[in-house]
Formats: sequence, C-alpha cells, structure tokens
Amino acid sequence: GIDAGRLRYVTLDVTNAEDIAAVRDLPITTLVNNAGVLHMGAAAEIPIELVRESLEVNLFGGLALAQAVLPGMIARGRGTIVWTSSIAGLVPVPWGSAYAASKHAVEGLAASMRAELAGTGVHVATINPGPFRTGFNDAGVAGMDRWRHGDRVLLQKPDLSSALASQFDPQDAIDAMVAIILNEARAFRNLLPAALDARVKQVQSDAWTWHG
Repeated sequence: GIDAGRLRYVTLDVTNAEDIAAVRDLPITTLVNNAGVLHMGAAAEIPIELVRESLEVNLFGGLALAQAVLPGMIARGRGTIVWTSSIAGLVPVPWGSAYAASKHAVEGLAASMRAELAGTGVHVATINPGPFRTGFNDAGVAGMDRWRHGDRVLLQKPDLSSALASQFDPQDAIDAMVAIILNEARAFRNLLPAALDARVKQVQSDAWTWHG
C-alpha cells in the first residue's frame, strides 16, 4: 500500500506558469496528466474561447508539466509520463468536437514524445477511457445550454440521454488505470474498457472510405 505520511500534496493550476514552475525541483518519477475539461457543442456553433480553453487545459497544461519534470527524469535516466487521453482521441465525437480535437492532439504529441525519448529511460503511454459515469460527461452536456442561444443555435441538439445512461462503472476504470500506471511493461495505448478495441479500430478503418 501507499504510506500517506510519505505523500506530498501540491495543488496547482495546469494553465498557471507559476504553479508549473513550483514542481520543477520535485523528484517526480511518474507524471499522470489527468487534468481535463469538456466543452460540448458542434464545431459550427461552439464559442472559440471554449475551444481554446479545451486545448489550454487538455494539451498545453499537460505539456507544460511534462516539460517541467522531464529534465529531472532524463538526468536520472528513468521516468514515466502517462497521458489520460480519451476514446475521443481516436474516433470522431459529434457534438464533442473541441474535446476530440484536444485529445487527438494529445495522441499526436504523446506518440511523438515517445519516439523522441527513446533511449533516455523515460517511457510514455496513453490511457483512453470511454464514457464512464464520473459526472464529467453529464456536466459537459449540460454546459451547452449556457451558451446555445441566439445565433449560436444553428443545429438541432441531439438527445444524448441514452448515451449518458449507458456509461460504464468508473471504479472499473480507476482500477485499470492504476494497474496500467504501475505496470512498467504497459502498452503505449490503453483503451478502457478493452472491449471497445474492435469498435474503435473499425471506425478508424471506415474513415478511409468516407466520401462527401
């Protein structure tokens, strides 16, 4: 188990440069980039500032933390950076385009970072959760109603209630994530639940035949 007396808690904002600087001298061996925001809405309507915030938190915040801890990891010749990506980083998510864009960017960054750090002793991996019942997705859907009015309403909002009702048990994701983070032989990409692997690969394959 983990000895709580040996844990040091640091509260920080991943978009705040001073907060990021405060972790540079900590002997961090494993970084899990798990901070994230979900702003739902169609690409044709969603305010640009919400798209920017999605990238600031989901992509740039994680990269800033990685850059803060990597000098120490490289100097020690050992370390792990795990990005909490999403199934939305692998397949299209209608009405979740800003979130999907940020997570697709995370996928590209993590894969490139993995190649760049080869031979340094620092390992990189992604965890790609599907829809789990944590309240994160529900809040994202509810948030659309705060800005969808006037000329922001171009498309009819779909009924997402059935999708929200069919979310997975979050404890399964928590257990799997902990196991992945602690497993030094982990795969680079880890989709949760693994039962979605075939569906995701089929959607990726189908993209080559889409027209119009």
